[in-house]
Amino acid sequence: MPLRLAIFPLAAALFCQVGCQRNLAPETTPPEILESWVDAPLTPGSAKLGSAHGVPPSSRVYRLDRLLDLFDAARFSGDQEHRESLWIGLGGGARQRGAAATRAALVWMLDEALALEEAPGLGEDEQAFLASAINLLTADLYRPGDADDLSAQTTAYRSLVEQGHPRVADNARWRLYDHIRGSLAGAASAAPSRRGEIATHALYAREASIEPMIDDLRAVHVRPEMPGAKELGDLLGEVLAPLAADPRWQPYIARRHQADQELVQTLFSLLPAPRHQLSDLPKLPTGTGAPESRGPIVVLNATGVVVDHGRPQQVQGQASDPKIGQALVATVAADGRGAILLAAEDSAPAPDLAAVLRGLAKARAARVEWAIHEPRLPEDAGLVVTALPFDIEPQSDALAVGTPGRLHVHLSGRGPQFRLDGAWLEQPPPVGRELVTLVRQLKSAYYRQHVVTLSLAPDVAALQIQELLVALVGGPERAFDRVVWLPEPAFEIPPASEQPSKRPGPTQKMLMQRVELAKREVLVSFEQSGPLQAGDQQRIEARARSLFACIPELRRPLPAKFKLEVPVVFVDGKLSGFSVRGVKPAAGPAFERCVAEQFAGFGLHQQAGKLEVVVRMQESSGKKTDNVSK
Repeated sequence: MPLRLAIFPLAAALFCQVGCQRNLAPETTPPEILESWVDAPLTPGSAKLGSAHGVPPSSRVYRLDRLLDLFDAARFSGDQEHRESLWIGLGGGARQRGAAATRAALVWMLDEALALEEAPGLGEDEQAFLASAINLLTADLYRPGDADDLSAQTTAYRSLVEQGHPRVADNARWRLYDHIRGSLAGAASAAPSRRGEIATHALYAREASIEPMIDDLRAVHVRPEMPGAKELGDLLGEVLAPLAADPRWQPYIARRHQADQELVQTLFSLLPAPRHQLSDLPKLPTGTGAPESRGPIVVLNATGVVVDHGRPQQVQGQASDPKIGQALVATVAADGRGAILLAAEDSAPAPDLAAVLRGLAKARAARVEWAIHEPRLPEDAGLVVTALPFDIEPQSDALAVGTPGRLHVHLSGRGPQFRLDGAWLEQPPPVGRELVTLVRQLKSAYYRQHVVTLSLAPDVAALQIQELLVALVGGPERAFDRVVWLPEPAFEIPPASEQPSKRPGPTQKMLMQRVELAKREVLVSFEQSGPLQAGDQQRIEARARSLFACIPELRRPLPAKFKLEVPVVFVDGKLSGFSVRGVKPAAGPAFERCVAEQFAGFGLHQQAGKLEVVVRMQESSGKKTDNVSK
């Protein structure tokens, strides 16, 4: 599995200063003979250990323990005298810099531990210490290459904390702290889309695997929620608490406390707000929504609006307050992705909803993710937040805005009105099952269309938007890929029909005819004026068969035995032109536009000279017809 987090070498940045100390004066006093474990504070005066030459094995073991502590004290204090004492104890000044100096110190201590492991006369406690020290230093020298390697390294540290020698457990805790803090610092400096994922790597200090949380291939319904800033800050505190209770380490914990607190507070303002705080969302069946992008949250309910909900910088007020508009601008700009998770409760007043949506458009938001709740799997595992998304058309004086697509929906308090190819559908606004049925008909009649444009009246309710989005982009088999909201539609919107007409209007007839044409079984065959290489042959056959998608553009009933022909000419692999035969003049332009769109950008890679391909479409008789080549 690829590594999701940039691995931070073991305090390389802090220890670089150690590697820069050169030509230190040699120790002139005789080496101190240590008789037992040293629990005195790691002050520079008491930490000068001198050379190990001539020291008995037991004293060398205690000396190694002191050097391990001094190594961590030098890393986490930045104290000059501690660094000098460490390198004097290691035998002189560092000859390397940065990560190389760190590695040199670790290698020296590991060599000493391995040598002492075979020394005679050591007690069980000393041997246990050496075994834990060897495991610690071996893990330190290991450089993870992927997430599995990182998990193995942090697992080694956790095992030493839980089961290792007490004199090594505190050093292992410092390494877990180093890992957590490095993960949080990496998240703070990362792009918004990766902050949560990178910060989640801090959990390796507690868990063997975080893959279920960060695996994008897993359904959101079985994926645990990533940790928030509070959980990660608590984890940092849990690792440090035993060290803070040890008098040897208290000065170093106190020295780092302010910077650690500032980092955690920064994460509160940067990491995505916890989704479990959203408790009043509509609950819909599993699979209705799509995964949301974990962007900033805007909450809208009967009492007002909360912008950037769940983070320290959240702003609360009424939708009409200027500060809400300013907060929307600041939030969208700070996140940079343009996506907002809108948690609009059913009780939200329609004018407030309209004001918030206008504010998001003015803030240059690119996407609104309408928040809903769905059951997790299994269903007793709680709820997960998913989204019914719609895009916002960019607002620019340099661009023509507000132009509807072939399929357009205007939603008002009366319900949705549909505009098809520039003509409004003559029927009352559908609701419930009627809306679902109509959307299915539109998908069948316009199955080459993947985008629906949308306009919203000021009196539209939150529940209406939700119902429309479920019909258009909800469910496992989504009818359309995108909905694009036009904040400033550049066309007139007629009043909604009050009563259904006794006879279908022209647009209704056209829709029904397109639906019937889409159901026709069409046989596509073709002739070509010469052979092609295998790759080009497969491509031209696939593109020729795609022309059946243009049948609904005829907009008129076809006779029982119809036959259409589309001669297509290529010159040196490039499309030279095409014509259409067998199509009535009234339907010709729309059908020709469809053919042109199907062949847009298409070419043959290995064809020279002129080649004509005649594509034939006719009523299917159930018999297989081979393609004919002259």
